[in-house]
Amino acid sequence: MKNPVRRTKHFLGICLIAFVTFLFNSCEYSDPASEIEEQLDPNDNTTEHRKRTNARIVHPGDPNLDPNWNWEGSEWIVYFSNDAGFVSQPIPTESPFYNNDPIFSHADPSQIDIRAADGWMLVARDFGTATAAPKNPWIMLYNRYRGLMRVCVLKTAILLSSHQSISLSFDNSVAAPDAFVFTDVTKQIATAETGDQQWIVGEFNLQGYDPVINRQARFRIEVMDAVNYDIKGNGDISLSGKAQPNVKPLGTIYEVGSIASKLWDKLPDLGKGSVFKVVLGALKKNPFAITAGAAGIIKSFTSSGKSPSYNISLEGTFSLTGTMTLSSPRRTISVYLDNTANNSGQYKALNDIPWGVMNYNEIVKVYYRRTSFPPFSEDSPMFELHMYTNNGFFNNVLSINPAIQNEIASIRAGWVYRNVNTTQFTSLSSFQNTRMSQEATVFWDGTGVGTIEFPSHVAIRLEYPNGDVVFNKIPVEIIEI
Repeated sequence: MKNPVRRTKHFLGICLIAFVTFLFNSCEYSDPASEIEEQLDPNDNTTEHRKRTNARIVHPGDPNLDPNWNWEGSEWIVYFSNDAGFVSQPIPTESPFYNNDPIFSHADPSQIDIRAADGWMLVARDFGTATAAPKNPWIMLYNRYRGLMRVCVLKTAILLSSHQSISLSFDNSVAAPDAFVFTDVTKQIATAETGDQQWIVGEFNLQGYDPVINRQARFRIEVMDAVNYDIKGNGDISLSGKAQPNVKPLGTIYEVGSIASKLWDKLPDLGKGSVFKVVLGALKKNPFAITAGAAGIIKSFTSSGKSPSYNISLEGTFSLTGTMTLSSPRRTISVYLDNTANNSGQYKALNDIPWGVMNYNEIVKVYYRRTSFPPFSEDSPMFELHMYTNNGFFNNVLSINPAIQNEIASIRAGWVYRNVNTTQFTSLSSFQNTRMSQEATVFWDGTGVGTIEFPSHVAIRLEYPNGDVVFNKIPVEIIEI
């Protein structure tokens, strides 16, 4: 029997190829400059290259280089330029965190999840000046506690469609850090429906902690016009969700291996009568309940105690009905992660950012052995199954970013089993000091009196004093001896 994962990916892959072909043969707003941009070296700093990207040389003294600029106000003043290089008048815009969007705000300043006091830091921005400006003003903010990054890009006339996508990946000129380890992807995508001179917002999962990041590593952010197509698919696949503003149900995107939507509303409807749907249907919008009640199908999860923002990755059997989004690249923004990078006036982090939350140094090893014993017959062969871990099996597995270690209220861990959608969490110290040991008498054909459920992961749950939660799963290797 063929693997349903491969079958689903093959089906979606065929759809994707067909739609890409259709898009580039019939799309009326295709931008020749954008097509050229994709063929250019991202390290090329020539004037011709910068004309086709969102980049400009930012000279010392530019106000956009102020590392202490306060982004928490309700109004942001921006400038932008057109293709001819003319700079606009100063434009006052409302911060996307002060509008009525249910994901990023409630138009209630007390609930806005963007405060420095809650872990948010300014990475970089370019709102332009009266003499020089990007075609699309933008800002990057990072949450040091949850490993989330938000990229806000202002929609100007350069973007032609009503839907836009923001993708986040790493420049391939140096080794990429381990930031995406818990999402199992090399590029994350968020899509929004946005009007002229409104902010497109994408939220991305950067939970993976890497103690050694190349000084010249940099993000690659692509801003794209999007065209949506209806698509349906079934199978066992992994879904990753990114919170985003202003996405109507028909604007939801389903791409191969990921989903971007307002998942709080969509979660109960994604299953097709499976345990997944039953479990999530009973859960409330509580990150603690989610990670305790559905840990078997959550790969990674972050949430805020102040507003219903989240970043979640799920595993299970799903039936998908939605819209596949294909995009035409418009602008590229590259930003160095290190504030000491040799950047030659190009964008780089303005502050020393403690990238990542946690990682794992090795896979958790669980051993088992089978011992046959009488009575033994062809109809009812029996054996004794013993599953265990070695002493200190978890001592060197988990790695927490030392920059935030002392700001975590609690770290809890528990075993995730393949067919059980609940996890019993205990303190990390207790989990590390408790050696697993289980035994059962089992019939060879699986119909016996005893069973042992093999774990698939170890769940890690970080909790902060303000109610924020970070949840990740570390894989388990089952070894027969």
